[in-house]
Formats: sequence, structure tokens, C-alpha cells
Amino acid sequence: DGRVCPQDQDWFKATVPSMQGLKASLVNYNAGAGLLRLCVFQADGATLLGCSNDAAPSVTVPATSLTSSQVLVRVVGDTDRVANAYTLSLEYLP
Repeated sequence: DGRVCPQDQDWFKATVPSMQGLKASLVNYNAGAGLLRLCVFQADGATLLGCSNDAAPSVTVPATSLTSSQVLVRVVGDTDRVANAYTLSLEYLP
């Protein structure tokens, strides 16, 4: 569980099992209280694998797109003024 405050961002590090992909989602999240953006990066923190700022944000990364077993997940407000709570869900995909 997490909470983004204005001008804040949360980063999470995850290890994806070998030969699997990843689906990252925000759950227990009320987009009406402030839209959040969910992004997944390679372990370098610079190579973007996908982003979503939908009302139910979700990013799916196939195993073929991963260059290492480590990924970074960032949750940030869609604007500098957003504050909202969420639960980050990670699902590993065959």
C-alpha cells in the first residue's frame, strides 16, 4: 500500500522470475480523488517499458521485452498537485 503526496513519487524494485513477464496494476485506488500514473522501467531506471494513467492503471510487459530480471515501478501523480492512496499489484505472466 502506498500514498502519493503532491510533488512526490514512489519507486518499487521487483525481481521477475526467469522467462516470465510482468503485469503491474494499481488497485484499491479512487481515480476521482486524483489521477495517478503507473510506469515500469528496466533496472537502469531510464528505459521505459510502459506507462498508464487510466482510471484503472495497468502495464503489461512481456518476457521478451525484459533485458534483466530486475524492473523498477514508479507511481506518481498525473500533475504536481495530486495526492492519492493506492495498492500496487504485481503479477508474473508466463
